[in-house]
Amino acid sequence: MPRSHKPRKRYVPKRVNFDLVGRAIDCVATLTTEQRASLLGPVRTAFEAFRTGRGSKAAWCDLADAMNVAEALTEARLASDHVGTFERAQSALASVHGRAQMRGSYTLYPAEITALDDAVFVHGIQLEHCSQGELQNAIDAVKRRVHAALAGNASPRARICVPGHLGRAAAVTA
Repeated sequence: MPRSHKPRKRYVPKRVNFDLVGRAIDCVATLTTEQRASLLGPVRTAFEAFRTGRGSKAAWCDLADAMNVAEALTEARLASDHVGTFERAQSALASVHGRAQMRGSYTLYPAEITALDDAVFVHGIQLEHCSQGELQNAIDAVKRRVHAALAGNASPRARICVPGHLGRAAAVTA
């Protein structure tokens, strides 16, 4: 006689963090100099590659990821008066991506270089003033948006450049 219900799964308890106070302190602590350098290093290297005419897809992905995180940080009210700065940078990235699709060349016009330079500078200031928890929340928000966009479920107001490294990580982990 067939069963009317599925057998129960084995109970597997979730991981518990016993140091809640330490976790809370880590979340509100600002980024260290080394953490900021490790986050901004690839972004500045990518921008320098574009500025000197040696842009590539990898450099474009680094900048797109950084601008997506910067935009998420503005939504968390870190440099929220610079929303236009990041919109112009993302517009420049979208333009160069379109040109790369057509011609295979990742070159920027002077106005696009200025927009990206301003955005990278403001993003550096954001990282100086954000906490580790705020940064992690922003990265998680970008991963969720990119994952939703890849699945075809992006909200109409979502402005996401083509995903780079964060997008691949979101598609794998989600």
